[in-house]
Amino acid sequence: STTTTTQPDTCTCGEVNRDNRIIYGEETEAQEYPWMTALVATGKNRSFCGGSLINDRWVLTAAHCLAGLYGVSGVENIEVLLSEHSFVEVDGEERYGVSQVIMHPDYNTYPWYNGFDFGLVELATPVDFSSSLARPICLPVNDTELYNSVMAIVTGWGQLEPGKPVTDVLMEVTIQTITNQQCQQSLYGQSGYNILHSMICAGTPYGHGGCMGDSGGPVITLAPYKTQKYYEQIGVVSFGSAYCNYYGVYARITAALEWIRSIAENGTAIICVPPLQI
Repeated sequence: STTTTTQPDTCTCGEVNRDNRIIYGEETEAQEYPWMTALVATGKNRSFCGGSLINDRWVLTAAHCLAGLYGVSGVENIEVLLSEHSFVEVDGEERYGVSQVIMHPDYNTYPWYNGFDFGLVELATPVDFSSSLARPICLPVNDTELYNSVMAIVTGWGQLEPGKPVTDVLMEVTIQTITNQQCQQSLYGQSGYNILHSMICAGTPYGHGGCMGDSGGPVITLAPYKTQKYYEQIGVVSFGSAYCNYYGVYARITAALEWIRSIAENGTAIICVPPLQI
């Protein structure tokens, strides 16, 4: 079997392209988050789900986004857009076919029931980092990290606030994680939901963060290593309050890190490394 390779000269993960500014429910800069992915119906330009590029061949998304697509059947019906910013402008987006989709084996149709809302999408052709603007997000290094009370960013083309339309351009909002116990005691705990170890909750109690209409999109945070500023993905948008007025529930990356790596880092995938390792 072939081994995974790295391209340390050209290939880092988790680096944003931005001017310094405060983020709170606003439009991103073009290519600011170069791992952001739109899943679209073949030939279409508007996403039905988000995702994140984790290496040159694989996109991480939510399992419930892939319902009805099993293995290689149906994959001709979806495509992946990378380097996308606006759905209504031609702005350098790259369109990729899909060779297979894989759902987490513990996922069971209803993400709020037993969690593990993780899906992986294999690109039909790998991303060429020497010519593409796309870059991957870093996965967590430590799968025991809880990420309690950290500031995080969620990005998507979905609905940002109640009553507002889905957007044409990629938006971002800053949210804060809470403990699973706090989340269980909040709205979800009173509604028959169980907040499981494969979930992480975040948002503000005032109407931000539970409303991003892009299931499958990434929740990222600055890696907890002070030497270099880069981002790692800690969650996948899973489900939230229908009224966008409380915390969102996200699939917790660390709960599935071994599974993600066993699939996406197998074979000839090019694994990019955090900048401090170069």
